[in-house]
Amino acid sequence: ARHSSADESLPLPPAAGARLFRLPIELRLSRAMAGGLTAAAFALAILCLWTEYQPVLNSRLQMRKALLHMEERDPAAAEQTARAAAAADPHSPEPWRMLAELYFQRFMFRPGAAAWSEFAQAADIFRRRNPEHHAQFFQRGNWHFLAWQRGKSTDATRALMPSQLAAALLAYREAIHRYPNHALYHGQLAWALEASGDHAAAKAAADRAQALD
Repeated sequence: ARHSSADESLPLPPAAGARLFRLPIELRLSRAMAGGLTAAAFALAILCLWTEYQPVLNSRLQMRKALLHMEERDPAAAEQTARAAAAADPHSPEPWRMLAELYFQRFMFRPGAAAWSEFAQAADIFRRRNPEHHAQFFQRGNWHFLAWQRGKSTDATRALMPSQLAAALLAYREAIHRYPNHALYHGQLAWALEASGDHAAAKAAADRAQALD
């Protein structure tokens, strides 16, 4: 008797030939939900990419404008747009390289402590935005070497001459340390060594540059 009452409490299987109408409806709802979730995930991915790359795109747009201003010989407009590029993408080194170059040209045209300080600040930010790249060190070497050459004929920067040449040598060596097979780096180091009076080291650097060329 107990066995029969337990059997009666169990749900009866569907009769042969009966149709299950709820199963297709549940499948259609699942597919719709999956499609909605996929669309939402795709939209979220697009939003994340846009949020991530929009500053980069805005910065590049401002840099193109700044380059056009440089070609038009309008340094004030170039400085303004380069600063806008730096604000759009605070991690990019390129706006600060342009700003440092603008301030360096200003220093070369009218040397002085204030002009050098303005350049040095921008150059240091450029270095911190790209601290390990070999080209950054080579650029710094060129700036310091040119400033040393300019200082030889200018009373306002004559006191900076020894430190500028030493900074140029250090920067060229750092560039070579990171890219030892670049002929131009060795050649420029040879010029700076010759200017410092180290003729033997200058010859060795020049020979190395010729071998790599």
